Amino acid sequence: MDLNVIHKILYFICWLGPSQAVFIGNDYDALSRFLSGRNDRWSFFSMKIKVGMVGVGAFAQSFIPLFKAHPLVGEIVLCDLDADKLKANAEKHGVKRTSPFLDALCKTDVDAVAIITQHWLHAPQAIQALKAGKHVYSAVPSAVTLDEMKKLVRAVAKTRKIHMVGETSYYYPDAIYCRDRCANGDFGHVFTFQKSIPWNGCQKNSWGFRMGTAAPTSFWWTIL
Repeated sequence: MDLNVIHKILYFICWLGPSQAVFIGNDYDALSRFLSGRNDRWSFFSMKIKVGMVGVGAFAQSFIPLFKAHPLVGEIVLCDLDADKLKANAEKHGVKRTSPFLDALCKTDVDAVAIITQHWLHAPQAIQALKAGKHVYSAVPSAVTLDEMKKLVRAVAKTRKIHMVGETSYYYPDAIYCRDRCANGDFGHVFTFQKSIPWNGCQKNSWGFRMGTAAPTSFWWTIL
């Protein structure tokens, strides 16, 4: 893959994330109009990339419309082991191509793979995609053990493909505001920053948090 395509993948990934939906009130049609009205930003790109979406569960519902709306994405391919769920989401989102599992997806012509699966699958699936010559966008966390993280780093170094962690809070309007103020020196010497992220719902998720509560998180790396 040539350098222009790699740059495009980097650029579109840096725009993507559920925070974009938050920014315009979860109106995906408005998001599409918002992006299409700024095509001058992308005028120097001559090609569009193909993205494989691994996992079509609840979290993926925020990502699929965003990938479809993005002007640098020409096609998305949905992938999930649950055939019924895969078919239902393809029909729901108007996606023509699907793949029954990651092995098959890695053999297609997608340029990048977005991993939106259970967190313990992120590292092994990312490594598999990287070795298959695909760039990777992964939901957090990158890995669940130090050994997995080391293997992931080695895979990126060996394949020279892009791996990006989807820390979407980086693009939240409040994070952007704080980052700009920090860059201006308005906060003095900052060594850490803490915020609370409100999560909707009422069920306890796989991370141990009860959805619907404000989960405090330190994101000093977001603004420095």
